[in-house]
Amino acid sequence: MSTPENAASEQDGAEEHGEPQACMPCHGSGQVISNLGGTQSKVTCPWCQGGGVRIVGSDAQEYRREQDG
Repeated sequence: MSTPENAASEQDGAEEHGEPQACMPCHGSGQVISNLGGTQSKVTCPWCQGGGVRIVGSDAQEYRREQDG
């Protein structure tokens, strides 16, 4: 039985071996639902920048500032 802790360590281990991992926040779709402004809308996932693959060490808030700037 896999626990959240085991799943996280398995994912980290896979990344160490160069295997790309699907982005967890968007489930690999490259888009997430934003409720900013009170209306739901699909936006580019700031954790994978729309690629659907987890970017190790990415800063989702920094990506958002760059997009707005």
